[in-house]
Amino acid sequence: DNIYVCESYNHSVSLFDKNLNFLKRIHLKSPHITSNTLTISIKLYEKNIFVMLVGYDYRLQVFSEDGQLIRGVIPSSELSTFFSLDQIGNIIAADYRGNQIRIFSNSGYLIHTIYNDELTEEQKLFRPMRIFVDKQNNIVIAHRNKKYSLIAF
Repeated sequence: DNIYVCESYNHSVSLFDKNLNFLKRIHLKSPHITSNTLTISIKLYEKNIFVMLVGYDYRLQVFSEDGQLIRGVIPSSELSTFFSLDQIGNIIAADYRGNQIRIFSNSGYLIHTIYNDELTEEQKLFRPMRIFVDKQNNIVIAHRNKKYSLIAF
């Protein structure tokens, strides 16, 4: 029940308890972090911290609880800055430019791509801005035109 806050400019994650008491700061260590890199978003899965790094490209990397790089997960050409994790640790990434959703395994292998032609008219993607996976593995997507889609998988 801890709260993790991504600190974009100092490449760290701050950890708070459920009462918002500061517990510690985790400094992320990766050769891909430079002065031009921002840490954009984080998700947790089995004590690992998944972090989206944005600099000259996008990189999704996995860090340990103490900030050590475990592995890079997905090549930068495969995703945008918006991702979530499902209940078994698969990575669900919104492709802003391609209007599609990509599902990767926890280790970064592409499992499936959801294209607009597979979706109902109400579910069609238009520049997906944010993505969230609920406990029933429904994908909730916020679009640029301020509408939301719900995709069950």
